[in-house]
Amino acid sequence: MSTEETYTVQDVLNWLEDGESLEEADLSGSQLQRINLSGKNLTGASLRGADLSKAILAGTNLKNANLREAILSEADLSGANLSNADLSAAILVRTNLSKACLQDAKLVQASLKSAQLAGADFTSADIQDANLFGALGLASAKLQGAKNLGRAMLNYPGLGKPVVFNFFKTSWTEFVPSPKKIILAPFRWLFTLLRWLFTPFIWLFRVARNLHPFRKKQRSS
Repeated sequence: MSTEETYTVQDVLNWLEDGESLEEADLSGSQLQRINLSGKNLTGASLRGADLSKAILAGTNLKNANLREAILSEADLSGANLSNADLSAAILVRTNLSKACLQDAKLVQASLKSAQLAGADFTSADIQDANLFGALGLASAKLQGAKNLGRAMLNYPGLGKPVVFNFFKTSWTEFVPSPKKIILAPFRWLFTLLRWLFTPFIWLFRVARNLHPFRKKQRSS
């Protein structure tokens, strides 16, 4: 396989029919939309910049694979082994990653918007600046121990406001507000705003009262 060539779905299927291995194969930039590689071994394969949108990769072994800038939108990666894979700047919008193993994976600046992450294992994965807005199943995803968790962007359920994980809080459940907090949140924001608006006037009133002649006479007496 030439490192300068790109391949199609049919090319890859033909290799599999001929008994060729996809382990450490160079498929960079290839157009592999909707391909079914479920359960196949692509350990160490290079898929950098490849289009794998809507591909079926359930249970596929992608350990140590290079998936930088790959397009995996709406792909099925449920139960896939992506340990130590490089997914930097990859597009995983609405991708099914339920029960996928992402231990030690690199997901820097990856987009996982609206992805299904139930049961996914992110132990020691680098998720710096990863976009997880609208991601599903975070309550059961293993995010504890993920690197740069404080830089991962997530959504506050029910409030729709993007927030950043606190460095000292690694459990998603710590960020899920109760219904009571959701209802009271707008009133708290309003109270805080009013307090900041009126604070200068309160201080001015106190200063003016202390400078009033009657107050001066009371002090002198």
